[in-house]
Amino acid sequence: MQTAADPVHVVDAAAPVGAALCRALVARGVPVVALVGDIVTWRALGIAAEARVVEMADHFSLTLALRDAIRVAACGPPLGVKALLGAAPDDALYVLLGSAGRHSSWPDDVGLAAMEAERVFLGTGRCGVILHP
Repeated sequence: MQTAADPVHVVDAAAPVGAALCRALVARGVPVVALVGDIVTWRALGIAAEARVVEMADHFSLTLALRDAIRVAACGPPLGVKALLGAAPDDALYVLLGSAGRHSSWPDDVGLAAMEAERVFLGTGRCGVILHP
């Protein structure tokens, strides 16, 4: 069971959307575990949260970084959703960022990736949402 005291593992936390989410959560007293590709970039942001360096293409690295995840917010491109779901706990709560391109009549590569991410996520039966802004 999730509680407000449980940390939110924010994937791609050093990117603009991820950093904004981390700042908002920290400001509200919500613990954050930031998953970042580059610790120097993360530290330069000055956000007071635990950080774990992760390589999204490395299953072991991702699994280790998400080992204790209860709430996961993925703020990166939808291309990484399949890898994320393959490494994260089944019983976590998920908020995934898709793409507005998902609604296009002529989707680009990101829009197509968002459609695939949605299909994969919904097929897992996991608890959460995928947002297509």
